Formats: sequence, C-alpha cells, structure tokens
Amino acid sequence: MNPANASATPATDCWNRIGIGGDGSCEELPKVVHCRNCPVYAGAGRGLLDRETTADYRAEWTALLAKQQERRSSATQSLVVFQLGDELLALPTHSFREVVQPRPVHRLPARRSRILMGLVNVRGEIQLCISLASLLGLASRLDAAAAATQGRMMVVEQEKQVWVFPVEKVLGTFRIDPKEVQALPATLHHAQHSFTHGAIEWEGRSVGCLDEVSVFAAVRKGIA
Repeated sequence: MNPANASATPATDCWNRIGIGGDGSCEELPKVVHCRNCPVYAGAGRGLLDRETTADYRAEWTALLAKQQERRSSATQSLVVFQLGDELLALPTHSFREVVQPRPVHRLPARRSRILMGLVNVRGEIQLCISLASLLGLASRLDAAAAATQGRMMVVEQEKQVWVFPVEKVLGTFRIDPKEVQALPATLHHAQHSFTHGAIEWEGRSVGCLDEVSVFAAVRKGIA
C-alpha cells in the first residue's frame, strides 16, 4: 500500500494481511523493513490514540470511582484495587496519574530486562511500559501483544518518574483504616511477600496491599 494513503485508510489492517502479520506481499515492505516503520501503521496507531472516549468507558469509570466502602468515617487511606493474573492487588491512590484504555506497546530492540515490556504513548508522551506481573512472579496473559487490546493500563508516578503497566481489570477505589490490614497468608510466594506489606478483605476476597516504595525501587533497578 502507498504510504500516501495512510491517513485515508487507517483501518485497513494491511499489516495483518500483506505485511509482517500476513503473507509479506506488500510492495513497501522491502523499503521499510518492518510495518512499525511504515506511515500506514503509524497513522492507524495515531487514530487509536486520538479517538474519542466512549460513553460506556466514561460510565464505567464513573461507577468504579464511586465505589467506596461504607465505613468511610474511620478510613484514612485510599487504595485502588486491580486484578493482575488471578490476584487482587492494591496500591495507594496517590501513586496513580490515570487509568487508560489499552494501546500498542512498542518493543525495544535488544531488550534485556525481564520486566520492561517497551514504550507506550499516553496523551502524546512516551512512557516506559513494565510488567508488574513479572516483577511479582504472577502468571498473566497480558504480554506486549495482548496488552495492546485487552484489560486496562495504569499510569503511576513516584518521585517524578512515570511508568505504565497493564492489568486485567480495575475494580475501583476505596478507603481503609490501616488497622484493617492483616498479616500475609503463608501461601504467598517469596516475590509477593517481598513487595506486599499486608492484605485486606474486599467483597469477600483477599487483596494484597503492595508496598509502593519497594515496588518502584525494584522497577528502577530492574530497568536500569
């Protein structure tokens, strides 16, 4: 396909038919080497990033952010609960910039870090995308390819450093009294014990409370 038509036909999905994901018959492929280098592919990516937020998505987040524990009078800490693999985890709300819809993860050449997935574009800013599941030793289906279309991406910030990580679901925010945090169950493996300071009960399930300082320190070390 001629790159000049990129903006006019961003939804042709040609990379899956005649590009690297298809039969490789695209006449431009020898020139650009990989579909990621083609203006058609880039134009489609920009179209996804620039698309309007849907009414359903806004409604979903309105409901999630409104979901609070009833005992708010004694609660002193706000947490965001999310699902990663089969586990429910939580981080302090102040760690989060925002939660965004899935978007393409652009792999880095000669990547050596087991937790660094690649780069993502969030509102025009290029951010590092990490695998929190790999850091915690959890099984998750959200590899770089799946994260581009499934689940949600959470944008976090600590000490002026920003990272993005994919999760299966975001279940909402709620407030707790620190006295409600319980000791960790013995069934948790070593990696989770290292980054989790306790657990809470939420809607009949156990939620691991992550230690944001330990988690982000390990992220910095893991991608250095």
